[in-house]
Amino acid sequence: MDRQSVSRWLANSFDGDGFDYGIDATLHANGDTTRQRMVSNDVTATFDTLITWFASNAGPSSPTPEAIGLLLAASETTVDIPPVMIKRFAASQGLSASDSIGDLVRAAEDEGGFRLE
Repeated sequence: MDRQSVSRWLANSFDGDGFDYGIDATLHANGDTTRQRMVSNDVTATFDTLITWFASNAGPSSPTPEAIGLLLAASETTVDIPPVMIKRFAASQGLSASDSIGDLVRAAEDEGGFRLE
């Protein structure tokens, strides 16, 4: 069995499963190999599963939220953060529109980062 056959079989294994989204990923990192397979009708849950699995297996010495943030920050892909996320973070820190950007930055530094929830 060659790689093409395996790839074809994996792709076909999602046919007729009744789900809109599916991932089947294999990661080899630091001498260890791990797999993750998931199907769902929720695109957000599918993405969350993939990114959380990858971050926790590619850099298990870092907390997963921190690893995801570092991966996104280091990525060449531009990420647009919806303004509502910044507002939620500011509100969670007791900040309002009358506070300065410096106050927002200090709050993020005190929290160890800008946490998106």
